[in-house]
Amino acid sequence: MWLLENNIKTRVEQAMSSGMKPTVRRLEQFVARRHSRGSDENPVLRINGPVAEIHIEGVLTSSPDWFAEMFGGGNTVYSDIQNAIHTAENDSTVTSVNFMISSGGGSVDGLFDTLADIQTMTKPKTAIVSGMAASAAYAIAAQADTIQASGITTSFGSIGVAIAMRVSENVVEISSTNSPKKRPDAKTETGRAAIREELDAIHELFVEAIGQGRGETVDKINANYGQGGILLAREALKRGMIDSIGESSSSTKTKAEAQQAEAQQTESIIMDLKTLKAQHPDVYSAAALEGATEERDRIEGHLTMGQTSGDMKTALKAIEDGSAMTQKLTAVYMSAAVNKTAVENNEADDAKVDEAVAEVDKTPSTEHVEADAQAEGIMADAMEMLGVEL
Repeated sequence: MWLLENNIKTRVEQAMSSGMKPTVRRLEQFVARRHSRGSDENPVLRINGPVAEIHIEGVLTSSPDWFAEMFGGGNTVYSDIQNAIHTAENDSTVTSVNFMISSGGGSVDGLFDTLADIQTMTKPKTAIVSGMAASAAYAIAAQADTIQASGITTSFGSIGVAIAMRVSENVVEISSTNSPKKRPDAKTETGRAAIREELDAIHELFVEAIGQGRGETVDKINANYGQGGILLAREALKRGMIDSIGESSSSTKTKAEAQQAEAQQTESIIMDLKTLKAQHPDVYSAAALEGATEERDRIEGHLTMGQTSGDMKTALKAIEDGSAMTQKLTAVYMSAAVNKTAVENNEADDAKVDEAVAEVDKTPSTEHVEADAQAEGIMADAMEMLGVEL
């Protein structure tokens, strides 16, 4: 079961169903990236002086998921969030916690334990959302004292529970007499009602947790918080889903002052590569190595996707253009992979048909033999009547 924005869920499922598998090298890189983002102890925690930042990005899962990382915009594990919460809460130097959220949600498994940990926190906590806080991610944001959107295009909502079920005519599941809901048939209204009953129970717990965090009733959340849809920041603010957009209203800097400070900072850090190499050779070498590593990863990523999906033309063009692995390119690869699978299945079916036809031609049936004998008899009688020898 998922508490996940639908477009993200669809991308991840398409990637998984296409038959694509990560290489050993890709899995090693995935693990390395997880542990390079945060502190030495936790991949999602960063402590900057008195403020602890807990970064929640991509699809939320109970264990690390490569498909979520590649096709869902990233991957955050619930246990990492919980460990970060405990660390920040027990660190005497930390006075406040910011949840930095950019996520469309994730799985049900692990969410409610995470919400319970946030609810027990005593330190001030703020949810700062960039991009999206949807479904499970919004439930996490709702536990903060305030929710701040980074801009007017930041989106919120997708409050609801969904499950994907594939129906096959070749599979029949039967449950015991007194447990008809153990294997509900999604093809029947009775089966769908049984499935919906379970979803509704989880939805109630989900909305209760959001209501507890936002200080709202379940009825108001069900009525005003989008009913499963996505709302942009301004509308979310009107409906009470968030508390502010952009910079905090308590900021005393004017726009002109902020621009001036930014210009001064930019002016002070401008440095060409030659100067950097001369004054900071270690930093230059590290930057060069990181750049080379990122470029190699980009090229290998496109080659892997091209080979797996059968669309090497797109992969080579992306490599030549310097294109990153965007969501649009991922969709192109996924479409090619699905088409490739369909073609391979059709070719396999055609081969089976050709093999069957060849077998029939090679071994005539009894009916064919009898028909041939009957035809020869008729021809013999006709030739005798005409006085012609066969």
